[in-house]
Amino acid sequence: MFIPSEPSVDWEKEGLSSQIPDDRIIASILEQNKYFHNIILITSDLGLKLKASNKGIKCMSLPFEYRIKIKKDKKQEEIEKLRNRITFLENKLPITKLKILTDNKSA
Repeated sequence: MFIPSEPSVDWEKEGLSSQIPDDRIIASILEQNKYFHNIILITSDLGLKLKASNKGIKCMSLPFEYRIKIKKDKKQEEIEKLRNRITFLENKLPITKLKILTDNKSA
């Protein structure tokens, strides 16, 4: 649902901040609850779910089969492959320590 206007809620009374994006979403839902019933927030954002549930908003996650699969381009795949290789090699190197012992006895 697209809402072209700003939510007109009492931010302080609701314990929300107009500067926090999650709070703006929650405020919009709270305002729309006046006109529509059974609004469900669909998100995978755990923090937003917890905040919304605390305000009595029903939440769901979109099942994986309906989510957009983001394909990595070849450049991103190569970068990820190289990063994994670097990590592998860094973890494979032995940690060496050099300790020099001196004999301080006078002749």
